[in-house]
Amino acid sequence: MKREHAKALLDVEQQAHFNASMFHGFDFDSTMLRIGSMNMLLHGIENPDIRYRDSLVESSAGEAERYSLILANPPFAGSLDYESTAADLLPVVKTKKTELLFLALFLRLLKPGGRAAVIVPDGVLFGSTKAHKELRRMLVEDHKLDGVVKLPSGVFKPYAGVSTAILLFTRTDSGGTDNVWFYDVQADGFSLDDRRNPLLPEDRLGVRPAAGSLSKEEHTKNNLPDALSRWFDRGGSEHNRARTEQSFCVPKSDIVAQGYDLSLNRYAERPRYLTAGRRVTIADLLDAGLITEGTQLTFERAGARYSARVTAAGRLELVGGQQFPSPNRAAAAAVGDGTVDGWQSWALEDGTTLDRLRQRFLGTSAVGASSPGAGELAHERLGASPNFDAAPKSVAAQSDSAIRHAETAEDPLRIQPVSESPAQGEDKDAPVVGLTVGDLPSALGGVVHVSPSATFDEAITRMMVNDYSQLPVLSGRQLRGAVTWKSIARARHANHAPPFARAMIQAREVSYDQDLIDILPMLAESEFVLIRNRSNEISGIVTASDVVAAYGAMATPFFLIGEFDQRLRQVLASSIEFSRVQELCDPEGNRSITGFDDLSIGDCQRVLENKEEWERVGWSLDRKVFIERLDEIREIRNGLMHLNPEPLPGNSTHKIRHMINILREYGN
Repeated sequence: MKREHAKALLDVEQQAHFNASMFHGFDFDSTMLRIGSMNMLLHGIENPDIRYRDSLVESSAGEAERYSLILANPPFAGSLDYESTAADLLPVVKTKKTELLFLALFLRLLKPGGRAAVIVPDGVLFGSTKAHKELRRMLVEDHKLDGVVKLPSGVFKPYAGVSTAILLFTRTDSGGTDNVWFYDVQADGFSLDDRRNPLLPEDRLGVRPAAGSLSKEEHTKNNLPDALSRWFDRGGSEHNRARTEQSFCVPKSDIVAQGYDLSLNRYAERPRYLTAGRRVTIADLLDAGLITEGTQLTFERAGARYSARVTAAGRLELVGGQQFPSPNRAAAAAVGDGTVDGWQSWALEDGTTLDRLRQRFLGTSAVGASSPGAGELAHERLGASPNFDAAPKSVAAQSDSAIRHAETAEDPLRIQPVSESPAQGEDKDAPVVGLTVGDLPSALGGVVHVSPSATFDEAITRMMVNDYSQLPVLSGRQLRGAVTWKSIARARHANHAPPFARAMIQAREVSYDQDLIDILPMLAESEFVLIRNRSNEISGIVTASDVVAAYGAMATPFFLIGEFDQRLRQVLASSIEFSRVQELCDPEGNRSITGFDDLSIGDCQRVLENKEEWERVGWSLDRKVFIERLDEIREIRNGLMHLNPEPLPGNSTHKIRHMINILREYGN
């Protein structure tokens, strides 16, 4: 205030207002009250209104609609009985969660037109309870939600490691949300470990560094000046930013369509984290020396701290001994349920996340950039088309001469953004890559062909001995066309002794790195396409049956999980009182469980873990063994439904089938 509006304080009346009636603060901790008062005095504010008040218990009637600006960092993860909560807060939002009650309080304290900046735990942004959803709906529909600033998880260390965000909103009582501004703060000038050491000289720290503008390198260590600059421009050029950037705007309609989810990762588009056509793994980081065997990783969530160590095999081992190749699955298993972005959550002792290590890996040309310039492109969130790395490792390991040949092919190198939006319900920050043509075994497995000078007998024999329906016709590396049973029959029907060229038809060709879904129209028309590999050679053929098999393999676990889920609920419904299920699965009444169809596999597991309810089912099976397998099925289900990027273990489908057979036999 003194720095930005010094002239305003020259007026005697304004000075009196500044020193005595501008600043107010509440707390029920006397130590915090003393610290707050002293802090204000040290900043030249002579008589601030800092007083004792239990804000969630005492009625806010005397303070309602009094304040024009609220800055708050309320306590997280607390709980308050309905009987203890101030009566004027529950009509705003009925909940026991203190972080939601504080938001309701701030809406009451603000004047119409008043603004607030409130630090909240991430759960407020995407929590699924009725209270969470209603409060977010109110901010978007009844008031004006201005922005959401995502903070790194270490900003409150050593006191807390919880992931947080800043909600910026204006009380209007009449709506007004149009575009919501999002910013992803990745660094605040200090290390994100318990020591919180400064990463820059003092004159380059803070929101407005005394040294002036920061360099690009300095920005990577302190995002705050950039965040403030972009905030001021949120009504201008920020609207033109792509969702791959550090900040962007999201229309209200998109937020409504996502059920008022306010997590940045719901709307951000992330680059494809690929190396040699596959996703980066813990083993890659281990091989690159970015982590070592025994490296300890931790993260905090909902007040609990979780730990894991890196094994020699490139897996994460939890405290209980469970091992996972995927950080996402390891984090979800540690928490117990739900979706957790392990790449963003797991961090080293100094606060460096696995995601940061992954980006370093991809930015290292010797490791993560097997094609020319790929490291630099990945760092700038760009990709090259054709994408030289979108192929299995065997293809990516081909020589540089092959790369040079591909670069000089007919289709020139084009620079384009490479990003994908997170799908509904998936691991929030996990990059998702759909199947590419090269993922099919037949695409890169080699191709049987004939030359333009071949005879009908040669072509027919090659198709018969290989059980093929078509053959490409190649002249060296050049594709001349293809012959099929249909084209041969037509050529011979029109002429009893036609030249072989009469049976040749045009053949469609695609690159191995093209998205599989994009070639479906071609397959519908021509029934097959020929594939060019990284060296621009014809390397395989993909038919409609290949695609059906690929998508069938992907879909089968979904269908099996659906049947398993339904049969398991039927078992509970036929044996156990629903009121008892509610007691076990929703003891606080925060969820909308209105029937057995609302139960997840985790809920069913919770019920069957209860010895009394297990006995009601009446099975002569060992409860412990059954629950162990049920827990495995739950993890498989979570990996599927959250579109986990890691492939399912090879025996997953068999496990689900066997459990379905048990339910069929014992559940009748």
